[in-house]
This record gives sequence, C-alpha cells and structure tokens, in this order.
Amino acid sequence: MNLANRTKLAKLLALTTSNHDGEALSAARKANALVKRQGKTWQAIFNVDDQDNRPAHIIEAERLLRRGAAVISEYEKNFLTGVLGFSKLSPAQDDKFAEIANKIDVATRATPKP
Repeated sequence: MNLANRTKLAKLLALTTSNHDGEALSAARKANALVKRQGKTWQAIFNVDDQDNRPAHIIEAERLLRRGAAVISEYEKNFLTGVLGFSKLSPAQDDKFAEIANKIDVATRATPKP
C-alpha cells in the first residue's frame, strides 16, 4: 500500500474514536473499503497474514457463500462465485459485492430474544 493510502487509512482509523457513532461507523466502513480496494486483508496490513495471500474479496466471497447461501438469489450466488476468479474488482463490482454482503449480514444477524 502506498504512502497516500496508508495516510488515508490512518486518518480513517483515527476517526473511529469519535464520540459520534455514525461518524465512527462510517470511518470504519471506509477503512474496510480502502483495504479491500487495495486487494489486501487486515492481516496483511498488520503483517500478521497466515499465508493466505489471496485478494481480500476472494476470502470474503468464500465466507459469504458459506454463510449466506440460503438468503441470496441465484444471480448473487453466481456473482460471488464469479468474483473468485478476479484479481481485482471494478468499482461497480465492488458496490454489488458490498450490497450482497450487507444483505447477508442483515439476514443472518442474530435477532435478540424478548
């Protein structure tokens, strides 16, 4: 990751300490997006990678397919399977990927018991 992106990442991580939850959450999501756009994982960023040097979107797509197969459409399954073959995602693909990930996260989030 180049100096400009490392600087941006540091600023975003600093914003996660905000007392305003929305601002902190937004900064965390932007930091995650920046790491993904660089084709990195957080483990790689912090040099604790456990020998999995694949692009972050591939690791995440595999996780999403395992976790959310029951809640996504056939098109979305095919999309996630398709991105496994890409070394990098386009901005449009990245947006679709995030949309599917959010759908799975919402659908599989544990609902609190009354």
